[in-house]
Amino acid sequence: MNLLEKASEISQRPEIFGRDLAWKHSVTVEKRIGSVCRHVANLFEVAPGKKTNPTQVAIEPLSGGDLFSSQNPADVALLIFEVIAERNRNPQLWDVPGLGGIDAEINNTIRTFLLGPNPLAGHRLEGVHESTYSGAKKTLLEKLDTKLPF
Repeated sequence: MNLLEKASEISQRPEIFGRDLAWKHSVTVEKRIGSVCRHVANLFEVAPGKKTNPTQVAIEPLSGGDLFSSQNPADVALLIFEVIAERNRNPQLWDVPGLGGIDAEINNTIRTFLLGPNPLAGHRLEGVHESTYSGAKKTLLEKLDTKLPF
């Protein structure tokens, strides 16, 4: 299964779809996973100094099953997407670009994934280091729930 197919599957879960009926449109899912892919692409280099193209992230194969690799852009994008979709209670968040909207939420989730819950410092050792998708999701949710305020 590819990233878009899995994102579409996630978006149809009652707990997600029920809070935002815009999920019923495939173009909405594509746009929203595309927003996550743009940010995740900045984490990966295909060559020194050359970042991964967001389109490449979207077509990368997932690790499959319950496997997870923080070195696989598609796995990271799916994790970030699913966690935001599940936690979001504001249907307008996805439609507000920039730091007051979805971009801030994506950046915060990625930062917590990489460096842990400390908002001022953080360290790679405090980030998510799991080999299963379910483990990575559980750990990221726990870290987001314990995130300290400034």
